[in-house]
Amino acid sequence: MSKRALTYGLIAACMMALFTLSGLMVMGRNFDYAQAEIFRYLSLLLCMISVFLGIRSLREHLGGELSFMQGMGIGTQISLVAALLFGLFTLALYAVTGYPQQLYESATVFVQKNAGSPEAAAAALARMEAQKMLYTDPLTNGLTMVATVFPIGMMVTAISAFLLKQKA
Repeated sequence: MSKRALTYGLIAACMMALFTLSGLMVMGRNFDYAQAEIFRYLSLLLCMISVFLGIRSLREHLGGELSFMQGMGIGTQISLVAALLFGLFTLALYAVTGYPQQLYESATVFVQKNAGSPEAAAAALARMEAQKMLYTDPLTNGLTMVATVFPIGMMVTAISAFLLKQKA
């Protein structure tokens, strides 16, 4: 693992953590599940700008020459570091705060408002109750964030490596 991958991966993870904390502070108890999901995915995508910057940094270090595979290599490393660190942050956040229960309660309110009929809402809430661990378990949520961030990072990696490849 290169120093560049660790640096840019740490930058991405810190940005994601800051967006997460700022979102929690802004929303407070007025938590809207749908808005939170939109905010979360947009912020994850925005934070992956560090993948682009890391690949560009490698290209500059190599004197302006960068193959697609070199870009994919460093971008993959950056994405992996960012995903693992953000997964650890999520695990810690969920273990220490009341956020998981708040998320679960917000999701139940969202289902009740948008289910259409009382029967559909009851069925959806029963499924949610059966899967409550997915909402409230810190380890499950940490692993889920790793599995969410890494593919987003790989998508940004592929696009960035393609855009930044250059032969002298």
